Amino acid sequence: MFTISALMAQGLYPKVKSYLIIGKEHGLTKIVVEMVTHMINWNLDIHHKS
Repeated sequence: MFTISALMAQGLYPKVKSYLIIGKEHGLTKIVVEMVTHMINWNLDIHHKS
């Protein structure tokens, strides 16, 4: 989760997807993956509107 959070903070969204896949394989739950996905979409919307 820390790697995913750090990538998001830096705006490296393409890499986040691959880390979510790896994380899911190592125990991240579907809920966590969905929460991160929503956060990415929300963040992309904010940056797109600026």
